[in-house]
Amino acid sequence: MKNLKLIGFLVIMASSLMFIQCTSEPIMGPQGLAGIDGVNGNDGSDGVDGNTACMQCHTPGSIDAAKAEATKLSSLADFKIVVKTGEGDKLFGSVSNADLSEAFAKEGIELEKKFITIAGGIIKRTGQYEASVRFHRDVISTFTFDVVAQASK
Repeated sequence: MKNLKLIGFLVIMASSLMFIQCTSEPIMGPQGLAGIDGVNGNDGSDGVDGNTACMQCHTPGSIDAAKAEATKLSSLADFKIVVKTGEGDKLFGSVSNADLSEAFAKEGIELEKKFITIAGGIIKRTGQYEASVRFHRDVISTFTFDVVAQASK
C-alpha cells in the first residue's frame, strides 16, 4: 500500500514538472530547488529560455493582426448561407461551424472551425443566427448571419 502511495506521489510530482507557466521568471522544479532551463530539449546553452516561445503569443503585433481580421469580418454585411431545405423551414442536414469556416474562406477570411462558436450549437432551420469568432485570446468578435433556402429550379 505504501508503494502505491509513493507511485502516486511521484506521478503527481512528474506532472507538475511538465506544467509550463507563461511568465518572465524561470520555471522552478519541486520545492524551488531545481531550475528548468528550457522546454522540448532546450538545455539553455543557446541563450534562449523556455519562456521566450510562450511570450511571443503575447506581443502587441499579434493582437493588432487579430483586431484587423475582426474588422474584416465585421465589414461583411448581410452574410448569408444558402442551403437546401425541405418542408417548411427545415434544412436537409445542418449548418455547423465547419460550414461557416468554408463560407468565410469564399469571402477571403481564413478561419479554422475550432475558433467559431455558433450560439445553440448546430443549425437545423432557416433564420437569423449569431456566432462568435475567436481571433485571439483577447479578441472575440460576434456577428449575425442568415441561413436562407436555396431557390427552387
